[in-house]
Amino acid sequence: MIHWPEDAKLSKIAKENLALLRKSGPLGELEDSKSEWSLINWPWMPDPPHRFIFRSENFEVRTLTRTDGGLWTISEAP
Repeated sequence: MIHWPEDAKLSKIAKENLALLRKSGPLGELEDSKSEWSLINWPWMPDPPHRFIFRSENFEVRTLTRTDGGLWTISEAP
């Protein structure tokens, strides 16, 4: 399960960046895990690289990054 920020509090660019993330393959790893994740940091600018940082209820951290070329990576530390 993923806890997302409230849509009403996001800028137009942040909403567009989150839409890209929601369509990405690596996000499935977090969605399919038994942990609850919260998005704690996301990009506010339109240009890549885009970094999205998630924290679990156990304080594990995962960073999903979209490069200039559109490649997504996931790492265990920001």
